[in-house]
Amino acid sequence: LNDEEVIVGASELPDFESWRAMVWFGVSGAPRDLNNLVGSAGCKDGSGAGFVLERARDINRDGVILATGVSGDGARHATFKLVPQ
Repeated sequence: LNDEEVIVGASELPDFESWRAMVWFGVSGAPRDLNNLVGSAGCKDGSGAGFVLERARDINRDGVILATGVSGDGARHATFKLVPQ
């Protein structure tokens, strides 16, 4: 939770095995999947491989979010710094 009452976290999917990084804009706001907010390029590594954001870990007063993700094949994990534009 930051000073603007933006909350970050994670939500477990109905399969009880997968997670998605989430953000809530305001305490009464509906949760939104961060994967849908990162733009059409999505999260890519240097090779262009895609990642799914699974957990949002922290947000600062500027709205910068730290999130963790996993590659589409589940083999590689990464930490992402998401900067709002």
